[in-house]
Amino acid sequence: LQKGIRQGNPISSYLFVLCIERLFPLIQLAVEAKQWRPIHIARIAPKLFHLVLADDLILFAKASEEQANIITIILECFCKSTSQKINKNKTRVYFSKNVRWH
Repeated sequence: LQKGIRQGNPISSYLFVLCIERLFPLIQLAVEAKQWRPIHIARIAPKLFHLVLADDLILFAKASEEQANIITIILECFCKSTSQKINKNKTRVYFSKNVRWH
C-alpha cells in the first residue's frame, strides 16, 4: 500500500488548504498579540502575513531573529497539533533587498 496523493493531483491543493487552515488562527493570535510583525506593502494596504498559492504557503514578517523565532515556534506548534511535517528541502527564507546585514 502507498499513502499520500501524487504530486500534481488536482485534489492535493484542496487537501493542503484544509490542513493548513489550522495554522491561520495561530498566526492571527500572534499578530493580535503583536508578537508576529507582518509586513506593509503600501500605506493603505492591509498588513500581509501569509499567502497561500495552490499547495504553497508564503509567510511574511519583519526581518529579525525575534520574528524568525516566533515563526518557528508557531510552525512547531502547528506540526505537533496536526502531525504535519515541513519539508525543509522545499523551505526557503528570502529577505527584501532593503534589509541590511550586520
